[in-house]
Amino acid sequence: MPDLTAADLDRLYPPPAESIQRAVLPRLIDCHEAYLKQASFLCLASGRDEGLDVSPRGGPPGFVRVLDPAHVSFADWPGNNRIETLRNLVEDDRLALLFLFPGLDVFLRINGRGRISDDAVLLE
Repeated sequence: MPDLTAADLDRLYPPPAESIQRAVLPRLIDCHEAYLKQASFLCLASGRDEGLDVSPRGGPPGFVRVLDPAHVSFADWPGNNRIETLRNLVEDDRLALLFLFPGLDVFLRINGRGRISDDAVLLE
């Protein structure tokens, strides 16, 4: 069976609803910040030439800090020390974050670029 092309997909699927298209924003807005203050879990996707990785991240509500409408931060908690995400970031700064909110029929996706920092202000 041949691989499908983007044109094939366009024929198979209708375009997303206008409300879905309007939900993609270049910056966080107030309601996003309110959700992030309650977030206790996210999936963090990263990659490099050797492959892709997705890692769970969690903490108490508020473990993700909104620095401004274009930046969020969170600590790297001790884990299995495979540090795949950190190694990926050294080579490719593209990230995707998917926040899930237990009990709510909502999720928040943030796509962007990340960096590793040991800035004392961020580590507070």
